[in-house]
Amino acid sequence: MIIKDLFEYEIDREIPEVIKLEDSENTRVLQELNEYVFTDALLKKYEEIFQKITKSTSESTQNVNVWISGYYGSGKSHFIKLLYHILKNEHINGISPTEILFNPKKVKSDKFDEYMPALKQISPLTIKFEIHSHYDPNTSENISRIIYSKFNEEIGYSKIPWIARFEKEMENQNLFENFKNIIYCEKNAKWEYFRDNLTLVDALLEDILSKHFDEYYGDTETIKNMLDSLKKIEVTPYMVTKEIMDYLSKNKTYNSVIFFIDELGAYLKTYKKDVGTFQSLVENFSKQGNGKIWTFVTSQDMLEGMVALRNDETFQKMADRFNLKIHLNSEEIEKVLKDRILLKNNASKEILDKYYLENSGLISRIRFKHSKRKFESPSIDDFSACYPFLNYQLKIIPELIDEIRGKKSNEILGGQERTLLKLAHEIFNKKDLNLKNRDLYELVTLDMLFYNFESMISSDTVRLLNNITENVDNGEFCSKVAKSIFLLQKLNYIPQTLENITVCNYGNLNYSLEETQNMVLNAIETLKDANYIVNLGEEYRVHSAVEFGLEEEILSENVNETEILRKIREITKNIFLENASPVKVGDNSFEIGFEIKDMTFSKNPSVMYSVVTAADYCLKCFEEIMNEKLIESRGKNNIVYLIAPENEQIFKNIEKILKIEKILDKKRNLGNLSYEELMSLELKENEIKDLESKVILDIKKGYLEGHYIYNGIKELFNDPTIRKGVEKITKNVIPEIYPKYDMLPEKISDSEIKKIFEGNNKTLSINGKYFINNKINTKNPAVFEIFNKIKLSERIMGKDLLKYFSSSPYGWSESSIRVLVTALFMEQTIYVSKNGLEFYLPDSVKSNFLNSNEFKKLEFIIKKSVNPETLKKSIENYERIFESSIEKEDFIACLKNNIEKLGSEVSELRSKLSSYRINPSELANLSDILWDISNKKSDIELLEKFNELFDEFEKLMVKFKILKYFLDKNFKKYEEIRAFTPEYLKNKGYFKNEYPELVRSEQIKIIEYINNPESWSKLEKEYDNVYEEYFKIYSELHEIKNQTYHNNIEKIMAMKEYAELNMDKKEMTLKTMYSEICDYIEDKKTHGCKNCRLTLKELELCIFGADAKLKEVQNKILELVKDENGSKIIRKEDPNAKKIRRKILYLNKEFDADQTIKSSEDIEEYLSKIRFKLQNFLKDNDEIYIR
Repeated sequence: MIIKDLFEYEIDREIPEVIKLEDSENTRVLQELNEYVFTDALLKKYEEIFQKITKSTSESTQNVNVWISGYYGSGKSHFIKLLYHILKNEHINGISPTEILFNPKKVKSDKFDEYMPALKQISPLTIKFEIHSHYDPNTSENISRIIYSKFNEEIGYSKIPWIARFEKEMENQNLFENFKNIIYCEKNAKWEYFRDNLTLVDALLEDILSKHFDEYYGDTETIKNMLDSLKKIEVTPYMVTKEIMDYLSKNKTYNSVIFFIDELGAYLKTYKKDVGTFQSLVENFSKQGNGKIWTFVTSQDMLEGMVALRNDETFQKMADRFNLKIHLNSEEIEKVLKDRILLKNNASKEILDKYYLENSGLISRIRFKHSKRKFESPSIDDFSACYPFLNYQLKIIPELIDEIRGKKSNEILGGQERTLLKLAHEIFNKKDLNLKNRDLYELVTLDMLFYNFESMISSDTVRLLNNITENVDNGEFCSKVAKSIFLLQKLNYIPQTLENITVCNYGNLNYSLEETQNMVLNAIETLKDANYIVNLGEEYRVHSAVEFGLEEEILSENVNETEILRKIREITKNIFLENASPVKVGDNSFEIGFEIKDMTFSKNPSVMYSVVTAADYCLKCFEEIMNEKLIESRGKNNIVYLIAPENEQIFKNIEKILKIEKILDKKRNLGNLSYEELMSLELKENEIKDLESKVILDIKKGYLEGHYIYNGIKELFNDPTIRKGVEKITKNVIPEIYPKYDMLPEKISDSEIKKIFEGNNKTLSINGKYFINNKINTKNPAVFEIFNKIKLSERIMGKDLLKYFSSSPYGWSESSIRVLVTALFMEQTIYVSKNGLEFYLPDSVKSNFLNSNEFKKLEFIIKKSVNPETLKKSIENYERIFESSIEKEDFIACLKNNIEKLGSEVSELRSKLSSYRINPSELANLSDILWDISNKKSDIELLEKFNELFDEFEKLMVKFKILKYFLDKNFKKYEEIRAFTPEYLKNKGYFKNEYPELVRSEQIKIIEYINNPESWSKLEKEYDNVYEEYFKIYSELHEIKNQTYHNNIEKIMAMKEYAELNMDKKEMTLKTMYSEICDYIEDKKTHGCKNCRLTLKELELCIFGADAKLKEVQNKILELVKDENGSKIIRKEDPNAKKIRRKILYLNKEFDADQTIKSSEDIEEYLSKIRFKLQNFLKDNDEIYIR
């Protein structure tokens, strides 16, 4: 039995590579219908479309445009073509398309039975075409003309718009049939022969119309003008829509028109000027078509993804009209392949199932190992459905197509593209492969795909891989292996290991995998020797033609020995730099350094490692170098020698690295490299990385298996890593380098310094050894060494102190040295100098002790004692000034703190007063005294200055306390009064009484109020009284203003002319009134309304001006209203009308508000006074308003 006997369909039948929408040849259409595979996803998409169309038969809709997208090979052209035949439902060779497609054996969908009756009712005129084939860039053709032409052509008219218009006009006059008969009689040819030939049709029409239809069209000149006029008719989207709807209203056969337009997306991306036309077209179809004009279009791009047009607003409008968007993908292409090409007949399925059951163990092993994607072992159904392919092949072939086709460039790819169906079909039928005639149980191998991809791969690479057949032993199989590796390396998730290459070349189920693997391994070795492939770790890679040539250039490149030696030392240096971090011995860390052939890459290390590299063996052998270093090392306590054995492979790999680097530099300097050349260079860069990794591993391995020499003694390195070995050696040699290290072996933390400053000596981790009874143990050897060094130096900088004790013979940690120095400072055994100032207490220098860099800037001196008499007097003076007792131990620190604190308070007080131009001389003098005291370098000088200035200090403090007390208690009130006084002065006339102290406060400095409490009290009382009066007046005027303008608004809105205005003009006319209204609730503390910010006078003016503003707005309204003749209505003012004079009187001011009423007589007397005053005011005013 041979392979072609297995299949349900003839495997050598023709399968079109591309489905063409306009191809209507019956045999091909029937094949396309019969072989169409409905996947679950496709069924849902057809159902979605049918539902929309069915719905449109019962209700009006504008959703009549469908965008069908899908990448190359997704089947969108096949999809839209079948949709065309389903909706047209015209029998082909006596068979209905729906009966073929929706056969229950082929499609299981209850919904199709539900939709079919409604679909048969729509009776559409279906028009299909591929848009690019109808566009002529040399004409003014646009998409409206194309669609109009296709419509006319479909209903029997010319595809040339103006001729079609002529035909329709002739038909409307019942002249068309007579016109066609005359042409046939005179020209012996049908009208249809002439009408689309522009070189013939003009003369023909002028001749026939002038001879036979002159009574309708006139003489030759008139006819010519008529034809010219027809040619100028513009085909617009509106015209196209109208003519289609006119046609449907007269035609009884069709009730709708459906356009099927293939590859519209590519057309619009190429001819962007047509986006606007098509947008207008679908807009008209949607709005004017009443659900009777549908468009189905295809595109490779999803509507949302048409990047080239995304920023086009017109395109966005067009996109909005496509309510239904269908996207097809190749996710189920496997099912299509299995059902359309690989479908087995019943007999062959039984044979394959039986073989699987007998050999399932072997079949389950045919899969990729260590892949980043999971490949399941074939099941019994997978095996029979895919054979002679294996299921993994069907999964990777689409990706191979994308990888090879997707990275397209002029240099690499060319030729036509292949879909998966076409590719599979060719594997069976290609003459060189002839798979269909091979014996049962042979398999497709990956190299077979290479033949289908040859036209898309660089011809040089194809030639290189094909020539392997003639250039090496067992060339045919070696060529197959090389081709399979070439394809496999396109898929970066599958490692190109021996096992996976074997899977790709396993071609016969009668052989074991082990046999194939041995053959593959031999082929790989042959290919490596011939420079066709390269080994990258456990993986292999095929050289392209460019890479092959590049490799030849690399092998012929020369490098000198000096370059190789330099590179070896550079790599060795980098290895040891990774291990150069400090080594911890006990609690301390010690710096280590490395030197390689006169290169030192560490500063002041405790232990120096002198490294012998592979480069050193070019001049001397291993034994010579070993003996030389044994002698050299004697007496050098801080140097350790590291020696690795010779390794020739390191030298060879470095040589290869340098050759590749040189060729890469040459190529890049040439420039203008092709895509494949750039990729080849990138691969060589990766090869350099691989070689460098091998060199690094070899160098490390050499030292791990080598020796170290210290002080004339040789030992095996014997550790799992370089770092661990260095740590072990360092710990062994430190006691030799630092014999006094054990005096202070602990690394004492910075946190211990904080504890010492806080006086928490009991909690110190070093208590008991360096401290006894909470005090520094000066008899401790380490403490004594530090104290003695400071004493002998007289003065020593922190950096010199740290350097001295961290070097040999001590080797102490810097933090431990700082802890003990801190303890000596806190015991007042030493003091410090910083920036020329001396410090005996920690407050100003605490951060310097805690920070290593700052510590280095301090200078340390043995402390001198303070005179007891000076100290005693200073304490007495302190207690008088600051009115508090003080302990002797805390005195100097407290004095400094309080001087500093007092200085801040004085500065703050002066700043506050200066804003009012007040600067008491007493505060300036006090500030100078505080500066003189605090600016002394030493504590002794500070105490002496404090005592010297005490008398003046004490007097000024009395004044300071008085000032501070007044301001703390009254300053906010004083600020309030000062802020209000200008307001009072502006509005004095509104108040009943005069307030002289309030006015006086503007001129008198605050210092006088401080010295005269009675004067301050009077000022406070005046302010409180006047502000109450002010607030009351202000609030009343504020309310009157609001009410007045609210009344004006009501008067305006009552005008009949106002009612005639539109809303915008109404708002405009009232804006003036509303702007005067303030609904803010005034707060007493704001000295008036925070919102409108008007003074009393301004409020009064607003009230008096209300009538004038009302009149102004009323006139404005009259100007805006026009009478029927367009003239303006003018309200004439009464010339005799007088302006109203209004007087506002304040009850509390004008009418003696402070009156006591005890009887009815008192009432009458008081009222008579008021009456008299009012009568006098009315003589000069029209009305009086009383507040």
